[in-house]
Amino acid sequence: MKNHSCELIELTSYPKCGNTWLRYLLAKQFDLNVHSDIPDYHQRHGETKSLIKTIDVDSKTFGMYKSHVPNIKSIGPTKIALIYRHPLDVFLSCLNYFYINSWEEKFRNKKVKSVEEICNDGELDFYFETFLKEVGLNYYNGLLGQLSHYFDYLKYASNLNNVVFISYESLYTKREKYFEKKLNEIFGSEITVSKDLFSDVDIKTKNSGDKFYWKSKVENFRDYLSEGQVTAFTSKYDLEFEKYFNV
Repeated sequence: MKNHSCELIELTSYPKCGNTWLRYLLAKQFDLNVHSDIPDYHQRHGETKSLIKTIDVDSKTFGMYKSHVPNIKSIGPTKIALIYRHPLDVFLSCLNYFYINSWEEKFRNKKVKSVEEICNDGELDFYFETFLKEVGLNYYNGLLGQLSHYFDYLKYASNLNNVVFISYESLYTKREKYFEKKLNEIFGSEITVSKDLFSDVDIKTKNSGDKFYWKSKVENFRDYLSEGQVTAFTSKYDLEFEKYFNV
């Protein structure tokens, strides 16, 4: 990236909230390579800026990079696009992520299991009760510190003055219409999205067979958790749900 007047957009999320999906959508929309043109700050660190490929939208120049920590101060993003997801889907997707990466320290007695194996062995209640209490506080300590608590993460981000919040659920159900709205907020321009954008991206993401994407749907938690567990969680965090999820 050589253009000093470039507006930098940080694509951020709590892990397993759809950051990769969002980057694929943006890469397809602007004809970018999702890996090399939208670099991952946590992999590239100090060289991130130099790797960003710029795009022109109307009379402005933009560049994008990925992060899981909102507002990387060494880069100083002009705007932050943050995708967030229902916490109970984050809970299950994180368990799947720990499984495919064999993070044994995240599992009971360090026995790595898939979500299905956890359910079959009658252990899902154990993991749910921990998430009910900690909301991910023990999930990504090295990466996020205190912000590993999912609601603390959202609270921190909501106090920044340059964040565009993107609901995973709205993006999934409303698709092109919602994406166009959010692109307008991010880039400050009317951008038209192809009717094939989402289906084209699906081929490379949720239909690819890669275990990374696992279910890639909304309210996956209803296939695993009881109605009582869902109610217990939403009741305990009713204020957070009212603020972030009643959209």
